[in-house]
Amino acid sequence: MDNSSLRVSPRYLGRMLLDTFCPRCLFYQIMLRFHAPFEMPMPGLMYHLDIFEKRFVDRYLAANGELPPGMEKLRCTEAVSVPRKLTAEFPEFNLTLVGMLDAVFRRRDDTLTVVDYKTATCRGEDDPFLPAYKVQLLGYAELLEQAELGPVTGAALVYFENRSKEYRDSPLDLATDDGFSLPFSITTVPVELDRKALKPLMKRFREIADLNLPPKGREGCKDCARLQYLLDDESNRRSVEDHQRNRDGLARVTSRRLQADRELALRGWDGSDDSLSVPPDLHLVDSIPGSTDL
Repeated sequence: MDNSSLRVSPRYLGRMLLDTFCPRCLFYQIMLRFHAPFEMPMPGLMYHLDIFEKRFVDRYLAANGELPPGMEKLRCTEAVSVPRKLTAEFPEFNLTLVGMLDAVFRRRDDTLTVVDYKTATCRGEDDPFLPAYKVQLLGYAELLEQAELGPVTGAALVYFENRSKEYRDSPLDLATDDGFSLPFSITTVPVELDRKALKPLMKRFREIADLNLPPKGREGCKDCARLQYLLDDESNRRSVEDHQRNRDGLARVTSRRLQADRELALRGWDGSDDSLSVPPDLHLVDSIPGSTDL
């Protein structure tokens, strides 16, 4: 792969810490610049939920001077406006870190807290994605500080949990005059930032990106298995096409040779008359593989 600068989000760096991480899959994702085939956009419902969650927190803070219930432990006083997309250069790895932050709040000591919203059930330390989430927040903190927006001293995951399962036996309790409403609760999980964790991941990411051939995949990786199926199927189809082309080429040359033999026989050639030259394309027969070679 070329040695040019690559753009990577903290989210992809964080995935390298998960048990499900596969270096071979990451290699192909880098090749495709993280635009995978058959990619589907975020479902409309999730997209609108994401917008609503951010708007709800901002409006609540503006109206009440404090964050909504479930976020009090952040002890922040105001929302901080930041660019929609932030970037930071890491020339030692020839990487550009790119991130789109959910929210940034100012603390009472004038430092910043970066927050990432999750529309999911909070599992605390048992969340298998927690290592990736921590790196995601660490990357966002790095982006804020390199943009000189202020020192980051806090980080948190804010979970918006759908509580509809509590109404499984009484769904009509959620009925409204024109449909139904879904209850959500807010749970905040503070995250300690490990400032030394980011660069080793960047180094490993760059090493995978610089490989000429894909590395060995994780054993049992289902994505690798699906990818290999596509690669093998494509190879088999091309092999069949090449085989058919060779057979067709052999048939054409053989046909020309038989035609030439018939013409020579009609002219009475017995091998003694040098004036009757062999047709110029007969030497091509020797370059065509035998049927056992096809």
